[in-house]
Amino acid sequence: MNFTETFQNKSTLENLCKFLEFDSLLEMRLVNKKIGQLTSELIWKTINENHYELYNFEELLIKNAHNVKHLLVNDMDELLSNSKITALASRLQVLKSLEVRYVYNEKFIVKLLEELHGKFEHKLEKLSLTFIGADEYDSQGRLLKRKHKKNSNENSIYDCVAMFTNLKSLIIGQMMSTPQDINSMLIKMQSKNLKNLTLDIEEPLLEESVQIITERYAQNLNFLEIGKLYNNSADEMNNLLRKAENLESLTIGDVFEDIPKQLISEISQKDCPKLKSINLNGHPMVNQYNNFLKNNWENVTSLAFTGSMLSSETCDIIINNFKDLKHLSILAPRQCDQRGISNLIDKTIEQLSELQIASLKMDLSKIWKPTYKMQNMENLMFAEIKIDPKSITSILSNCENLSELVFDSTTCDDPEKLVSDIEKLSRENKIQTHNLTSLALIAINWEDETLIPRLIKAINKSLEAVDLSSTQISEETVDQLEEDYPDIRFNFLEEFESDFESEYDGSSGYEDGMSQGESPLSMYPDNGQSGYFGGAYYDSAAMKKVVSKNKGKNFNNKPNPSNENDESNENDVD
Repeated sequence: MNFTETFQNKSTLENLCKFLEFDSLLEMRLVNKKIGQLTSELIWKTINENHYELYNFEELLIKNAHNVKHLLVNDMDELLSNSKITALASRLQVLKSLEVRYVYNEKFIVKLLEELHGKFEHKLEKLSLTFIGADEYDSQGRLLKRKHKKNSNENSIYDCVAMFTNLKSLIIGQMMSTPQDINSMLIKMQSKNLKNLTLDIEEPLLEESVQIITERYAQNLNFLEIGKLYNNSADEMNNLLRKAENLESLTIGDVFEDIPKQLISEISQKDCPKLKSINLNGHPMVNQYNNFLKNNWENVTSLAFTGSMLSSETCDIIINNFKDLKHLSILAPRQCDQRGISNLIDKTIEQLSELQIASLKMDLSKIWKPTYKMQNMENLMFAEIKIDPKSITSILSNCENLSELVFDSTTCDDPEKLVSDIEKLSRENKIQTHNLTSLALIAINWEDETLIPRLIKAINKSLEAVDLSSTQISEETVDQLEEDYPDIRFNFLEEFESDFESEYDGSSGYEDGMSQGESPLSMYPDNGQSGYFGGAYYDSAAMKKVVSKNKGKNFNNKPNPSNENDESNENDVD
């Protein structure tokens, strides 16, 4: 079998394409007609943000809808119409999952779901609806208004969701839903197969809703995220988790205090033997999860606190009861103790492969020891924190397996010394960045913009991607970087801050502690590998907005249809 014949094998080509960037996939279509056809099928199998950069994307989507298994509808108010929705739905043939986000007009989504119901009532397996139905968002992406009101004889989005009988994954996030909307949807739900469930709305769920989840779905759930709870729902959550024997990931959002009490304190590994990931968000009482955390969670590998209260006592409990911890996220705690945080990092750092720290209201130097051994560390993220040369150089000289490093809205008293010290490490061959492929320098506002290129030069050994979103650097400097490093993909949005506001802006509300439901750090499952860390909690809102800013451009690096001659086919993407 020769080279061309090998790549005309569909399964071989599909395996290869998993490792290619979107632009490379587009170029693959030009090899020959057969490979072009197979590649086009793969390009249109999963619709993501990359497709939105294509010229006349909505027309191409309708044309190639018969190949689409996984559909993303993102910020398409200006592109959608009832006729286009009907045309799209009529051509979809193999759809398995639908994700909709940042769509203002609810009626479009109701229309789409109604059209899909006839063909995919028993076939649609995944449905994700986020940021729908509001015309304004605050700097955190929270909904401010809801204009659309349904008539009594119209279906709501929630009525439509309930009609699909084979849903295995359902995400309702950051919509202006009421607890009654969600409760009505759960009562009407036709699917008995839910394994992944996210309900993250502006108000706490009703107790009845938690009861329905317990009765119908608890035993089969693998992933559960409850955005907000009343404290008096604690007993219902205990009942739910006692039955969740297959649960692998648990996220509990903001807790609204009624009567101060320990939460889910009766739940242990015996109840949830498969639980690997726990994310606990804002709660009103110090040590409120301590009894739960004490229950020997030695199988849990991922632990995140977002807007929580981390006392020294809580940190000591984590050290003693989470023996196999690999991923730790401490994000914008409402209250934290320097001794406790420092001790927690000190006792876990050698075993961690991922660490995320955001907005601790204390300098990194206060909790970081330059002597740390970090042989297992692969992913590091620092956001809204003051960094220092000694801490950062210790990381770059001791993390030989580090593959992704993120600095987002960090400050530094002496950035010149920071970069100079890193350059010295590089000259002395003491810098351990051979495995570092992804670097993010987001919203870094150093006065001397030459420091950024110097930093990249000193760090670069294997870099493949550098994110400079909202960083104080000229477009000319970015152009020069792209010329100097043609193998590195640079992401740069000039004036991003004024257009969208960085999620780690000083006005973000981090000082108050954000819940997962409110914070852009939230990562809903099945959204693809959002953010820099696959499966982690960091989810860059900047990345989600890139597509809507660039949408409609005819990018020069995309194949021109005039160059395809006779090799063009029905699936041509542009």
